[in-house]
Amino acid sequence: MIDKEIKQIVEKGHQTALAILNANRELLQSMAEKLLETEVIEGETLHHFLSQIKPL
Repeated sequence: MIDKEIKQIVEKGHQTALAILNANRELLQSMAEKLLETEVIEGETLHHFLSQIKPL
């Protein structure tokens, strides 16, 4: 019974994580491209990216 409940909690967390990643796919792509250019994202650039995160 506990194993079933734990499995449900983990599965729900996994689905939530996938939904967040999918909702922010374009932002993640932009961040990856910026990292390839500069190797580091910090300061105002980081704040700019973080301000664009779409919550569920």
